[in-house]
Amino acid sequence: MTLTVEKKIAEEFSAKYIAPNNKEVSEVVFYKEPVDQKDFSGNRNYFFYINENKQWTVGVSVKKETGEIWAFGSDDIQLTHKKKPKKVKNLTIKHWRDKSGN
Repeated sequence: MTLTVEKKIAEEFSAKYIAPNNKEVSEVVFYKEPVDQKDFSGNRNYFFYINENKQWTVGVSVKKETGEIWAFGSDDIQLTHKKKPKKVKNLTIKHWRDKSGN
């Protein structure tokens, strides 16, 4: 289920937000294992960076049981919404556990 949730996160984020340099989000790299929140929320946090820039980190809270995306946030970049959400073609998604880098 984690790969499915990560794909959903990447697709939703890239459809709704632009990168800090006003470019499309073309790559999402999950750089560490998801972490369960230590509260009653039942949320799991996922962490990724975008467009090959490790300084552009984003976190997202997801309902652990349903996979519903709760909220995106970042301490490192301002998240800027697109004027109109649009699915990104040729979105690359990479995972922390992949040895091959894919």
